[in-house]
Amino acid sequence: MNLERRRFVGQVCKTALTIVGGYVVAMNTARAAEEEEGEGGIGPIEDLMREHGVLRRVLMIYEEGLRRIAAHQDFPGNPFLTGAHVTRGLA
Repeated sequence: MNLERRRFVGQVCKTALTIVGGYVVAMNTARAAEEEEGEGGIGPIEDLMREHGVLRRVLMIYEEGLRRIAAHQDFPGNPFLTGAHVTRGLA
């Protein structure tokens, strides 16, 4: 039963990482499209809220990566490098 639970948690984490990764790609695509069109009516407060949301998600990914390292588990890709690239793009 413990092995089934670990598999389930592993699948949930992989799914969460996939969803967050997709969200980050969508945000980058949307941001690139907005830069081509101009600001498109997004104010500074909305922009700050979006960046804050992305940063919270990146921190959640970091926490999960650290948890997996401490538990000697594998994790897909390199979430630390990807998170660094995302935060560098926000600046």
